[in-house]
Amino acid sequence: ERSAGVATFKNNFSGDVLHSDCDTLGHYLCSIIRHNNSTFIAVNIYGYNNKTENDKLLDSLEERINFWLFKYPNSVLLIGGDFNIALDNTVDRWPPGQQSSYSANLKNFMGKFNVV
Repeated sequence: ERSAGVATFKNNFSGDVLHSDCDTLGHYLCSIIRHNNSTFIAVNIYGYNNKTENDKLLDSLEERINFWLFKYPNSVLLIGGDFNIALDNTVDRWPPGQQSSYSANLKNFMGKFNVV
């Protein structure tokens, strides 16, 4: 099985990394950061090129994010990266692909965590 990799760079960073959490294949990294009396949950994601694997990844990631939000309820959640999913192939891909990569799971994930 192929692995992936995400990273968080912190050049001249004056905050503290309280925790970090990642999956074994490198598809997400969660960092709990304290800076200027604020706590941030920074999530980097690199999705699979396969809808089924991406759905599993989003389920796993949702579980981890909820864990950290429970532990740090007043934190700010920041999510970024490459989900490797298009919500609408006619808008998000050129030329539009024949096969839809639409994921109701992604739409639900976005709604739960206010991802835009």
